[in-house]
Amino acid sequence: RNDAGQLRAPTLLLQAERDTVVVNSGQDEVAKAAARVVTKVVIPGARHELLLESDGYRRQALLRIIPFLDRHTD
Repeated sequence: RNDAGQLRAPTLLLQAERDTVVVNSGQDEVAKAAARVVTKVVIPGARHELLLESDGYRRQALLRIIPFLDRHTD
């Protein structure tokens, strides 16, 4: 969190709304400190491991990941 303002690379932060492992407020601080390069997306109802969640949550995550990578990779 302390170095979030130094992020330079485009970063996709996928946040599970109902996460019980990660403290979302810490992620929120990073996203705010690096708002210039961080795109934060909250997946409503999701818990922790978005790509290991049920198909509905996984689909939501992938629908954000793929276009993000298309925009930010060569």
